[in-house]
Amino acid sequence: MTTISKGLYPSVTVTKTQTGKSVADVQLKVSDALVREQLHGFDGMERAFALLPQERKGQLTWKKVSLDFAGSGIVGYYNRTFCDNHDKHLAQVDAKAIAKHGVAFGLETNEGVVWAQNSGDNTKATIR
Repeated sequence: MTTISKGLYPSVTVTKTQTGKSVADVQLKVSDALVREQLHGFDGMERAFALLPQERKGQLTWKKVSLDFAGSGIVGYYNRTFCDNHDKHLAQVDAKAIAKHGVAFGLETNEGVVWAQNSGDNTKATIR
């Protein structure tokens, strides 16, 4: 398992709708330059994904969701970095499971799968 320590910026926001359902906005910003410093053969053509937890009848499963490329731009205030933005709006997510287990983020690359976090250190969601 390859984990990148810098250059990947994940975020998750879960919102309850008026109908009581939960929706999520998941986003992963990727600095190709910082990833390339850690993964020297990286070609910059990543395909980002998120693993979202779902619990039903005490059974935990993980659903893989491909994130869409949403363009590139500068992020950060002091340490400005050029990043690719990958995101997805998801309807009807398991807010309790996401709050409990977080969301795992990764990249499929020409160098194999790269993770944005160590095992068990998933991104916690902002719950609204």
